[in-house]
Amino acid sequence: MRVRRGELRTGYTTGACAAAATKAACTALARRGDPLGRPIVEIKLPGGQPACFKILSCVVQNGYAQCA
Repeated sequence: MRVRRGELRTGYTTGACAAAATKAACTALARRGDPLGRPIVEIKLPGGQPACFKILSCVVQNGYAQCA
């Protein structure tokens, strides 16, 4: 991948997206399978800034949850 000098990339890292999906799945499990209520999850980035992610799907069954 070529990146021009002086230009910064924009967007969220894979880790930030995975953290948001994990938080959504843990929340769904803690609520014992109830829907998340709001399809938005907020996490804090390493610099301390909040970031909101829209959860597109969340499946809870047999003691596990999978969110994206």
